[in-house]
Amino acid sequence: MPMLTVCDRIRSGLRPVHWRNNTVIGMARPDRYEFHDLLRAYAADQARYEEPPEGREAALRRVLLWYLHTADAAQTWINPQEAHILLEPLSEGLTPASFADYDEAMRWYEAERGNLLAATRAAEEAGLDVIAWQLPAVLRSMHMILNPFEEWLAMSRIGLGAARRVGDRMAEAELLESLGMAYTQSHP
Repeated sequence: MPMLTVCDRIRSGLRPVHWRNNTVIGMARPDRYEFHDLLRAYAADQARYEEPPEGREAALRRVLLWYLHTADAAQTWINPQEAHILLEPLSEGLTPASFADYDEAMRWYEAERGNLLAATRAAEEAGLDVIAWQLPAVLRSMHMILNPFEEWLAMSRIGLGAARRVGDRMAEAELLESLGMAYTQSHP
């Protein structure tokens, strides 16, 4: 089935697309769609083939900056007394999500938890070390309240490595403190 048809089906709210009794793309929950692993791999392969490396890198950077600044906006509601760090600037024309209240920010965080860890890993793999340390640093205040220990520890370790690679001692201290809090809170 051509991708345009798949996208049209999604936009029109039709049922998930099936291919040989397997769901190719479907709604995991409201406003969340999942690709079948083979379709995801095919799309990634096509992007590598059809898009120049500079375009792929710029797109990844935009997505990661969106997550970084949106996480910072969520932090404002979820843990407002926590200090903010000076973030990597947004790309021109990029607008992070904003939230009307605590509940909306929390719903966003809960929906994006897995993606935030994946974004941190993607930043590390792409050599975007400033974003790779800033994302876990921004999320630390939420992690302190919500205690998602596996994510917190994984993100903080990635962030610590990134801070060390860029030689930012303040960032390194921030991530070491985060790791210390995570270990302390996870072993009462």
